[in-house]
Amino acid sequence: QMKPGLWEIRAKSPEQDAARKQMQAQMDKMSPAQREQMQKAMGARGIAFGNDGAMRICHTEETVKRQSAPVHSETGCEVKHSASGSTRTVDMKCANGRTGHGEFTYASDGYNGWFETTDPARPGKHRTEYDAKFLGTDCGSVRPLVLPAEVAGKKG
Repeated sequence: QMKPGLWEIRAKSPEQDAARKQMQAQMDKMSPAQREQMQKAMGARGIAFGNDGAMRICHTEETVKRQSAPVHSETGCEVKHSASGSTRTVDMKCANGRTGHGEFTYASDGYNGWFETTDPARPGKHRTEYDAKFLGTDCGSVRPLVLPAEVAGKKG
């Protein structure tokens, strides 16, 4: 079960690993001022990155209620969550033909699982593996997560 506080999340997939390397290469080319500006922009949304590529996210009571698994709705997509014991199943169906399915198993101090998508614009299935650890109730300098408007119950 997700709970409010600071979470460290590692997401692994060939696409995300390549994107992370590309992003790190771009940040390495930035001036210290540009790098700080980029980190502040991500921080304003409640996302911080460690040196090892892990994301640190601060969940509040509200974001825990709205996001029962680490997959949230995208514009034009419907996401359904179901639970059985400590396992959460997520199914996604989008107007553009994208679909997704995943399973996440929760323990008191974290969760692990996977989410697999198919997209008519990109052949094949795309799988992301997740491993998350609850670090504690104090988020320190990490601001609370800002969820997309649709997830937060706002339209537009």
